[in-house]
Amino acid sequence: MLANPQPPRIHLPKAWQDCVKSAVLHGINARVRLAAENDRLHEELALLREELRIKDAGLTSQNTGTLLNKDNQCVTGCQM
Repeated sequence: MLANPQPPRIHLPKAWQDCVKSAVLHGINARVRLAAENDRLHEELALLREELRIKDAGLTSQNTGTLLNKDNQCVTGCQM
């Protein structure tokens, strides 16, 4: 089992005031959170698109009397 990786250490100049260091770290944290939110939204969009594709395929097959599987391959009622 893999050990929990330690977060990377960010070395800031010692001469910087504490408020400047804090502001830089808050900015980095905000970027990391935004990137994670962006990834989550992209995943959700992909799931919604797949759901819509499946729904549309089902509606199309209901109109034609055919049954399609997840790969849009005909299962029943196909014209050969």
